[in-house]
Amino acid sequence: HRLSPAHGRVALVQLAMALSLVPVALTFGGDWSSPEAALTRVQGMRTPMLLLLLGTLAPSASIANRAVLAESSPAAALGSTVAFDVVCEGVFGAVVGGPVVGLLAERSFGYKLPPPGVDVSALSAVDRGRNVAALAASLHAFLLYPWMASLSLYSLVHLTYASDVRRAEAANRSSRQHRFINVNAVQSRHQDD
Repeated sequence: HRLSPAHGRVALVQLAMALSLVPVALTFGGDWSSPEAALTRVQGMRTPMLLLLLGTLAPSASIANRAVLAESSPAAALGSTVAFDVVCEGVFGAVVGGPVVGLLAERSFGYKLPPPGVDVSALSAVDRGRNVAALAASLHAFLLYPWMASLSLYSLVHLTYASDVRRAEAANRSSRQHRFINVNAVQSRHQDD
């Protein structure tokens, strides 16, 4: 941020987003065509390690984004701005994420539900492998492509960030002056009494 006040924080968010794409691509991308290979791949150490890396990196973009929001929002609106951001992320992830991944897996990538009353463990290794491959392809599509679009669209913030910060600073100065005037008016009324 010190090196480039107009672009540093925004670039940091983009870097965090880009780094999050790597474990997504490595974990869920690639060849899942062989059901046996899919089960072996999930049960090996590579996938848990990549998911741990993803779990560590993915929140960093959100955290860095909050710094961008904090600096570019007037103090009076900061709580509402950050709350709106958190609610949008949470609602989208909870309400849209799971159902869309499930629908994609079933309708686009061949996930087959077990018959009613039958446990997944009763499915053959081939069917379980196909389901793993379908879920991986669905997660890959649902995570990688929207994150790439988000990363690209976040480039537009570079165009407005400096002016947004100046506007927020001006609003904060104006707010402080207004409070100072109000405090002086109250103090002078008390002195008159």
